[in-house]
Amino acid sequence: MDTVAVVPTAVIIAMVSFLPILHVGNYIGGALRFALTQADYDKEVSLLPIDDKPRIRIFNWGGMIWVSRGIVYDDSDEIALPKGQQSKAWLDKARLTELGCGWDEHRLWSHYYLVSFPC
Repeated sequence: MDTVAVVPTAVIIAMVSFLPILHVGNYIGGALRFALTQADYDKEVSLLPIDDKPRIRIFNWGGMIWVSRGIVYDDSDEIALPKGQQSKAWLDKARLTELGCGWDEHRLWSHYYLVSFPC
């Protein structure tokens, strides 16, 4: 009877212990994908109007029905501020994109972020 409880407990502990490794691997994979194709993103960003502030561009890589992932260029870096501290102009612009559902961002470099969208 004791071994019946030990095996599921051990499996759960192993899975929970593996999650941080999975998250790091996920970030490294996304950062590598971005690094290999950054020139393409830079070209798209260069087409954004200079007078259009804030300048935000989303590159959605897709995902599951309930979550997707991609790159966000934000020259104001407001995406990295604590939720609720973004300017009204930024929120108004973001509301019309995948960011309108919320986001979980991880800074890459040069105003680029690896982002998960929960919708």
